[in-house]
This record gives sequence, C-alpha cells and structure tokens, in this order.
Amino acid sequence: MNDLGNQALITIDGTDMQCEMRFDKRFYSFKFNKGGVRYEVGVCIRTGHIVWLNGPFRCGQPDITNARQAVVDALEDGEK
Repeated sequence: MNDLGNQALITIDGTDMQCEMRFDKRFYSFKFNKGGVRYEVGVCIRTGHIVWLNGPFRCGQPDITNARQAVVDALEDGEK
C-alpha cells in the first residue's frame, strides 16, 4: 500500500473497561464511577479494521499520555 503523501490513515481512541479491584483513585473511571482500565484502539480510516491495540492503562491517565508512550514515539520524522 502506498503512502499517499504521508497522510494519517488511522484514528486512535481510548476505551474504558470496568474491572473489579480494590479501590485505587489512580484507576478511577468517571464513566463508571469505580475502578477500571483503559485500552487504546486504532482503526484504519480506509478499511475499518483494527490495526492497533495497546494497554491496559489506568483510567485516571489521559489518552494523550498513553498515545505519547507508544504511538507518537514510533512515528518516523514527517509522519502524522
């Protein structure tokens, strides 16, 4: 598959999952009002296929922090 001028071809978002655990405010999910974990899911814009899965992370951590730890550092110069 060609690069198409180095355009972004995936979208990444975090999704929270409930889990039973002893309360720890670092894992608190405002979505569930209890503990949980978050996964990053990347979907190809062209095909709709899942092309990236990363995690688990704690729910109290912002999505951009998770992305910087894995995806952003893996990009080559000039990649979006």
